[in-house]
Amino acid sequence: GVPRWQTQARLFGARPARILTPESPAAVRAAVTEAAARDLRVRMVGGGFAVGPVAVCDGILLRPDALTRMEWLDPEVILVAAGVTLAALVTELQAAGRGLDGLAGPAAATLAGAVSTAGYGPRAPLSNSVQALHLVGADGASQRVASDQPLARAAMGGLGAFGLITAVELRTLPTCSDEVTTTVATFDDALDSWREWDTTAHWLRMLWVPGSRRVAIHRGVRTPAGQGALSTAQPTIAEPRWRRRLGLAVPLVLPRLNRDAVVGSPNGSQTHVAWSAGVAHGTT
Repeated sequence: GVPRWQTQARLFGARPARILTPESPAAVRAAVTEAAARDLRVRMVGGGFAVGPVAVCDGILLRPDALTRMEWLDPEVILVAAGVTLAALVTELQAAGRGLDGLAGPAAATLAGAVSTAGYGPRAPLSNSVQALHLVGADGASQRVASDQPLARAAMGGLGAFGLITAVELRTLPTCSDEVTTTVATFDDALDSWREWDTTAHWLRMLWVPGSRRVAIHRGVRTPAGQGALSTAQPTIAEPRWRRRLGLAVPLVLPRLNRDAVVGSPNGSQTHVAWSAGVAHGTT
């Protein structure tokens, strides 16, 4: 029979009617057409690192493992197929001396998965680097959608609800380093300081858990490669499975403890993290 598919943490899974590994966008379109004819749901998974059942499917489940094409459309834009892992993408970018405005996450995560789930980690949004998405819709038709179009904006973080991503066009930039300063403050103080921070940082991100009185502010200051603490990129290493399962279980069992863990460092504390080619790889 068809094997059971599970997320990396083994907290969510299903036994689909079929599991397919399409080798081209045309094969993805054929799978969507088949699913429609059989009145089945169809979903495409990534590396399975999402923290919920977003890709769980009991119909036709598509694995992107064979969609691994990468092609430079010009010196600054690269076309990356859905199944390319972040580790493989970083290797390609390094060879070209290029980077992305925002990219972080487990080495085995796929690019399409990172785009569909709005990515990982404290950094500039990965959507900053997207020039266009190649999507297959519910009718089996494929289209290229520029990143400034409403459909593309909805699909970036849309968890697959607005079409299956078969490839992404990424705008790259010369390899650089971001020094990321993390500050924990009260929500009101963060709002009061936001305009000042905005004038001194290349990008800002605020993380807040409802019910908590504090927020974590990440501020990125960019320098060219070689001037920062580190200038070579390495993908982040995936956490051990037991840590991922524990991390997902804590908010369900001990929500108060989870809030403290997310923004629980002392007020005003700061840490500096070196980034390069858009991928986190060290702490200074």
